[in-house]
Amino acid sequence: MLRQAIQFYHQALEKEPEDQKSIELRFNLGVAYDALASTLRDAGTRNAAEQIEEALSTSSSIYSEILQMDENHCEALNNWGAVLHSLAETRKRDEALVLLAEASNKLEIACSLSPGDFEASNNLADVLSSQAELLSKDVAGNVVLSPESESIWARAYKQFETSMTMMQYDYDRVNCLCNWANSLSRNAELKQTVGDKQGAFVLFQIAAAKLTEMVEKQHYEPDGYVVLAEAQKSATENAPDVQTQEVGYSAVCNSYREALKINGTHPEALAGLGETLLDVGRLFLQQGRSEEAMSALTSAGEFVSQFLQQKERDEVALYNMSCICSLVGREEECRMYLERCASVEYFNGSNMQKWATDLSADEDFAGMLSRPWLQELLQRAASGQDVRLQ
Repeated sequence: MLRQAIQFYHQALEKEPEDQKSIELRFNLGVAYDALASTLRDAGTRNAAEQIEEALSTSSSIYSEILQMDENHCEALNNWGAVLHSLAETRKRDEALVLLAEASNKLEIACSLSPGDFEASNNLADVLSSQAELLSKDVAGNVVLSPESESIWARAYKQFETSMTMMQYDYDRVNCLCNWANSLSRNAELKQTVGDKQGAFVLFQIAAAKLTEMVEKQHYEPDGYVVLAEAQKSATENAPDVQTQEVGYSAVCNSYREALKINGTHPEALAGLGETLLDVGRLFLQQGRSEEAMSALTSAGEFVSQFLQQKERDEVALYNMSCICSLVGREEECRMYLERCASVEYFNGSNMQKWATDLSADEDFAGMLSRPWLQELLQRAASGQDVRLQ
């Protein structure tokens, strides 16, 4: 349908009188190419990347032509900025930075011409976030935080804040809050990479606050609570002390449970809650709180087991289940889940030598490592033998 619409628009342009060029016709054609690129991206078909780039490049040229006809066309400026942002995602760092600078320029002009245009403002915030993220890495992909990148992150957050004040509908606010939280989390992950746990903790906490605001406006959507739980967990993993960590895990569990109240079989909520309760159990064991640890680990097993009823070959869940069984002393179950996990990993072409090495160093299996069956499994995996279940 989109390609047919594009064909009709081109036919209309061919019949257009030279002295009556239509901005509206060109704008609609640009929008159609934008929509085509989006559809191709979602479809993920063969040669999609080339077709997406062609659609975006054509759209960019169309918006350029419109701006030559009317330099104050706000919608064209906004769309052009968004298209340049999308094109930047297909380029390597240096070329992407050039495109992002152009996108930022177009969107800043759009915002100055139409100060109440929340869409242009939100798009500008997204572009600034991408610009800051790229500037936080060198050509080789190494994280190199700098005053310049920090300044652009700050501009992005200020722009998200400005955008929120313009929006009348919760749907738009939810979208903005989600993008804002995503931007904060990306920055937090960079800080985490360079060992700045305090900086990461603060940013993940702010991201969680934005997502809390989001779910309050969309309390019927379980995915929102799952995203909130993930941000809360990232903050918890960077918490400055055990007490803050314990409070954080409690908040994570509550968010996953809210998702399960809406959809009791939500796979990501089941897996996430089980994994978090496993972390809680580990934390309690480290503190010598054995009874509380066993309670948390038992609950963890129940949720991971429910998840495995839906996705029985999920290697992460199988591994987590074997960890749980090892920690609570259920050896036969531990063996069953670990053998299933090894079988899936082998089938998926994983590096089994690394898998065996990592498992040997995992403290969750400290009480099981001396068992002959586990030694045999580790030896077979490390030597590259077929460990698939028959």
